[in-house]
Amino acid sequence: NKHQKSKVLFEDFKDYDLSPQLFFVFLSLKDMLLSLILTTMFEHPLFQTILILILTGFMIVYLLLKKPFKNTFDFIQQLFFEVIGIIVIICAFINIILDTGEFEAFQARVNIGKLVIVANMIFNFTTGLFMFYMIFQILREAYKSLIAKKSPTSSIPKIQKPSSAPSDG
Repeated sequence: NKHQKSKVLFEDFKDYDLSPQLFFVFLSLKDMLLSLILTTMFEHPLFQTILILILTGFMIVYLLLKKPFKNTFDFIQQLFFEVIGIIVIICAFINIILDTGEFEAFQARVNIGKLVIVANMIFNFTTGLFMFYMIFQILREAYKSLIAKKSPTSSIPKIQKPSSAPSDG
């Protein structure tokens, strides 16, 4: 009860251990480190990409081992975002290796570029589907709530009228 005001940060996560409850903290730390790496290490793309790959890999392992979300849909959604992210990072990593080794590999670069574009399209399309699904769920719950309010008081038991049986009087 003393943490009611901050429950919005923790209510969607399992409560069997502290690690699922810290998902929001882990995700925030990952995002802050990602921003720090991107802004400070731009002159070292190989090292930068390796660190980002490690961060994303740790997040995927954490999600798979701890399964911090109560709702399976939330888990699948977060895992999807991390997997798409790691695909793009691996593509960048391969391109950086090609650059570092001064390999021409024109067709490989074209294919990698196409993969990044396809991953981006899948990301955008699937994110839209996630949003439509969530909107559908909200509308469905609102409709159910509205119907429950409009229906006759189904929770109050009905009182039956006494039967008009002839009396022996």
